[in-house]
Amino acid sequence: MELKNYPAPYVLFGALLAMGNRLQAAGDRFYDEITTKQWFVLAVLETFSAPPTLGELARGVGSSHQNVKQLVLKLQQKGYVALAQDGRDARKNRVHRTPKCAELPEKYGARQQEFMRALYTGIRADEAEQAAGVLARMLENLEKMQTVEEGLE
Repeated sequence: MELKNYPAPYVLFGALLAMGNRLQAAGDRFYDEITTKQWFVLAVLETFSAPPTLGELARGVGSSHQNVKQLVLKLQQKGYVALAQDGRDARKNRVHRTPKCAELPEKYGARQQEFMRALYTGIRADEAEQAAGVLARMLENLEKMQTVEEGLE
C-alpha cells in the first residue's frame, strides 16, 4: 500500500484494515472446516485457564456478545466447542473446548508454521516485537475510547 500524501498514522490505519481483510481471506482458504473468525474464537478460548462465559470470550475476542455467540453456535454445530450452563449462575453459559478442537493443531500445525514463516519473511524478530508493542498500545487506546463512549451513553 503506497499512500505518499498521508501521514504515517493514517497509512498504518489503512494498512491494518487492508491487512485484516487479506488475513481473513487467506485464513478462510487455509482451513477446510472453519472460518478465520471461528479459528480466532478457538485461539482466544485457549488463553483461558477455565471455560469462559460468552461475555468473557467476547471481551477476549474484542467483539460483541451477539457476534461471538453466533460464532460459538456454529463451532458447536461443527463439534469444536460445547456450551454448558454455569454451575453457580444458570443465566450464564460457559464455552468448553471439545476433543475435536485439539485435532486442529495436529492437522494444520505444519501448514500454520509455513504460513507464519512466509508471512514474516524479511521481518526481523525485533521489528516484529516493536510492531506487536505498537498494536498492543493501539488496542489499549481503543479499549479506553470504548469505555469513554460507553460512559457517555
